[in-house]
Amino acid sequence: MTDTKLNCLIVDDEEVAREVMASYISKVPYLELKASCENAIDAHEVITQEEIDLVFLDIEMPGLSGIDFLKTVAHKPHVIICSANKDYAVEGFDLDVDDFILKPVTFERFLKAVGKIRAEEKPIELNENYFYVNENKRMVRIDMSNIIYIESLRDYVRIVTTQKKVITHQHLSDFESKLPSDRFMRIHRSIIVAIDKIQSFTSSLIDVGEKELPVGRNYKEDVQNKLNRLI
Repeated sequence: MTDTKLNCLIVDDEEVAREVMASYISKVPYLELKASCENAIDAHEVITQEEIDLVFLDIEMPGLSGIDFLKTVAHKPHVIICSANKDYAVEGFDLDVDDFILKPVTFERFLKAVGKIRAEEKPIELNENYFYVNENKRMVRIDMSNIIYIESLRDYVRIVTTQKKVITHQHLSDFESKLPSDRFMRIHRSIIVAIDKIQSFTSSLIDVGEKELPVGRNYKEDVQNKLNRLI
């Protein structure tokens, strides 16, 4: 089980409800509250700027409802709807939320919901030649020899291989710490590339056949040194 904390966002127009959820989050060691918003418009601003893993979301709010908020998020983090209206449960699950909790939320029910999500947030376990990642609740095998590059999408990563593209809820650092450094290297704060897939390179660009990838300014020296040793 990973020790990484889940970064949480509370979205609820009721101050008391926000305070209750914040107190529950503070009691769970693997949860960390990043922001608490009284409306979905502010929440949308937060979720585009912060790494959010889990949202506790009310539905009936002024300006933009929780349901409409979910429709604006391109790559949804885990979402637990907390509402006093049970009629929203079906619509929420149609939008692939993780759980629905009827208000008032008890700590026992809260703990059950977040525990289920934590169980899904498994660390990457590498076998000698492959590993599995979770894409839309489906475990997908990734053969390391097929990886071309891995790209950060804030709270997600896109794994581009010779066979497919997979998006999974992980951070790029999770891969950097596990992948063998003699086969993969980080060339940008958002990109890890497979060394054997490099077709050509300059000091600022790496060509992997289907795409040219930028070399980040802070990575140029290390990347150049490593590539020069391959010549």
